[in-house]
Amino acid sequence: MTYGSERFESATSNNHNEVLFTDTRRVVKVVLGKDVALVLPKNPDAIPKWASYPTHQESWLPLWFVLLNHTQHRTPEEFEYKKRLNERLTQEDKELMRKALIYKANEFWQAYKQDTETKEPRKKYKNITRIVQDILLYVDAPETVIENQEEYLTNHSLFPIIQRANELRRGISLEQASNLENQVEQVLDKYTNQVGSEESARAYKELQEKLLENSSDELVVLLPDKNITDADLYADLVSYDLLMSEDEHDKDVVSIVPSLKEPQFYQLDTKFGPELAYEQRMDVIAVPENLDVWDVVRSGKESYQPISMILMTHTKPETEAGIKMQERLQRKLTPQFVAHHYLGAAEEFLHRDAWGKSFAKRYESEKIKQIKKVIPLYRVACDLLPRAVYMLKTRKFPAGVENDELWEIGEIQEEANKIQEYFKRQDATQEELAKLAKAIESKFQKWFSETDYLLFLENMEKMGQLRTLTNGGQLQEIVRLTRQITEIVPSEQIEKIRDAVAMAVSRHKEQHREGGEMYANHVLRVGKRAAAYAQAQGIGAELVQAAILHDILEDTPTSEKEIEQKFGKDILEIVKAVSHRNEEEPDEEYLNRVAAGGKLAVLVKRFDRLENLNDLTKASKEFRLRKLRELEQALPIWHRIDPEGAVEIERITHEMLSKQK
Repeated sequence: MTYGSERFESATSNNHNEVLFTDTRRVVKVVLGKDVALVLPKNPDAIPKWASYPTHQESWLPLWFVLLNHTQHRTPEEFEYKKRLNERLTQEDKELMRKALIYKANEFWQAYKQDTETKEPRKKYKNITRIVQDILLYVDAPETVIENQEEYLTNHSLFPIIQRANELRRGISLEQASNLENQVEQVLDKYTNQVGSEESARAYKELQEKLLENSSDELVVLLPDKNITDADLYADLVSYDLLMSEDEHDKDVVSIVPSLKEPQFYQLDTKFGPELAYEQRMDVIAVPENLDVWDVVRSGKESYQPISMILMTHTKPETEAGIKMQERLQRKLTPQFVAHHYLGAAEEFLHRDAWGKSFAKRYESEKIKQIKKVIPLYRVACDLLPRAVYMLKTRKFPAGVENDELWEIGEIQEEANKIQEYFKRQDATQEELAKLAKAIESKFQKWFSETDYLLFLENMEKMGQLRTLTNGGQLQEIVRLTRQITEIVPSEQIEKIRDAVAMAVSRHKEQHREGGEMYANHVLRVGKRAAAYAQAQGIGAELVQAAILHDILEDTPTSEKEIEQKFGKDILEIVKAVSHRNEEEPDEEYLNRVAAGGKLAVLVKRFDRLENLNDLTKASKEFRLRKLRELEQALPIWHRIDPEGAVEIERITHEMLSKQK
């Protein structure tokens, strides 16, 4: 359905105006450069009778008047739409509109006569075309819907005047402008005398009151660098399906756009409210109908969760399509799974890096404003942690649950309130932040498990976001090695082995080998060797767990009690056996102690030595040669305690030594 001057076939226009019908729940005008798309609900009854025509300029017309008189339908369905709007109007409604039109025409006429500065014809004579073509042409409009605007125009008594007005705007026969002015004034006087000046003014005032009372949901979206070819997309964007959050300045929504192949992010500037007096930014996550569980906005900023989790934890459906999408995603995600992902994300924002935005990274920096140091604490205490706890306690998704309820159930109300206070003050001291972080840490540790962070890393890789984190490539290696290990071992052993992986990744997090490699990758490679051997020999999970944990007592603050409580005494004894007591412990004494620890301890040490040999290829020549000489000297001991492993260790050692000559 076209509207504006394009409703006339004979009109020439430098812009395009289109009416689009969507699943929107509100009337939206999308201004795309010079073009305009008017987005309406598919059901005309969803439009309040006295809804205003939305405009970012002066708004004085009811929407029904524009649709009935300033548009040209092109399909039977559009014609029926207009007929339904017309059927809702009473004779009193139309008479009120007629009188108000006469008042407004006089107002435009006065503005035209008082304008002595505008010289450019297109602008100078705009008010005249408004008066005759957009207002007076429809003062005596028929009771039924106008079927053909061009025929209505050319058969109307005002047609010659309208023709002359448009010629003047094009700069044709400007010397005859005064003659046209006289004609317009005569027509205006005729209509004004019919109803009276006071009555037309009263009617206009009543009309404006009706519009103010009934028009609060119209919206104008301004897109100065777009054109009408983008209209369908932006109509879908503003006709959002799920609401995330809204305040007086911002509105965050999710829109399902069938034409999209992958999610996109848009920021729209909007005007709304009575007389469109309020401005608001609308942030739109636009998603395809077949949104995948692990989809993110690829062109947007880094993300710690897929859009599917946002939909299940932060949005309220506004349409049937939104409800169906949540129902589909709920068959693939559980509240418990998302809760553990959120706890892993909270660990990243508290203690790790989070793209340099974690509390651990920001707290010590003197260059970062205090208010920005509060943000990661807010993300954890006001969002991730309470939502995770809510899901674990209720086994439900928290979408639509108010913050106060979330914070109460999440047992974090006091800390959340303190964060709100710090946001208002913007000057929290280091001591205050440290105290608050300690309180949040206490609540966090009640629910957090090291396997949560491993799950978070794995999910980040599925999202394609893991590489964006600091040391992302090495974190990808951790995920790859974990997957390879769990693919080797029997399914009944996976949970136990993942527990060991999670502890190793967590406890070795600050350790790096020469060259910068994360030490966790070394222990996982040792674990992978152990997994392959255990599978071939039919050995249980203990060998793999001990291999992954083999350096945890020696290189981290982890206590023997922790190992025993989580993995049992047998694994503790293996890990103790392969742990150096101090740096000065002689190799022979150390290896004899390993042998005393039993067969599994010897196997763990074998796999560790083989990995150390492999890692030497990345070391400096001097360091590599020194270590190879030490290994060569220890070969007799290896032949005594592990003849099978000694053969391979000796072969690799001699091959590498020969290459050093």
